Amino acid sequence: MMRLQIVIMTIFLWMLTDPSDIREGFWDATQFNWHDETEQEEFESERTRRVAILFDCSLSMEFKMRAGETRRERALVELTRLLQKLPKNTDLFCVGFNERPTLAPKLASPLGARNRDQAFAFARQLVPRGDTLPADCLAVVLRRHPKLDAVFLVTDARAPNRRVAKSQALALAELQRRFGVTVHWVIVDPLSRRELAAMLRLAGGRLHVAK
Repeated sequence: MMRLQIVIMTIFLWMLTDPSDIREGFWDATQFNWHDETEQEEFESERTRRVAILFDCSLSMEFKMRAGETRRERALVELTRLLQKLPKNTDLFCVGFNERPTLAPKLASPLGARNRDQAFAFARQLVPRGDTLPADCLAVVLRRHPKLDAVFLVTDARAPNRRVAKSQALALAELQRRFGVTVHWVIVDPLSRRELAAMLRLAGGRLHVAK
């Protein structure tokens, strides 16, 4: 009996901590890491890239994490890192999203320190309210800018309930297919591995979990 309990506990811990579930496809979305220079090189191109950053300003972003900072504060740190990694030849569209999008004016290339500061200031002044509905907001953005090369969702990815989470994930997958754009998830304080994996299995895209 003791041996059986040890085996069960070992399996349970493996499910919680083993990183191979990501490498071997437990996550359907491909991982990316904006702290890694190779990821920046992969994204760079000779032509101007059209990129949208959707920054989550839903009420759930006000939730305090273990370290005492809110999800929104952590998301702003990740936004700073992301902005520094984007190449200069980027036309940048910044959007705050909750139940509806808040669009900032386009920041045309070259993307320098001033443009990056403007993008950060826009995100910082957004007032958290409402629910997390990224697909609804991305649909509005893509209707206005259908030729985007990439979309970054800086979010806690926490829908109001599972039904909404599923419908949003399916809608995001359809938007990526229809417009030929890749969604890059920059997720702050994520759900459990299994819930997040289930969402990404439906939505697709590329994944970076903020540390």
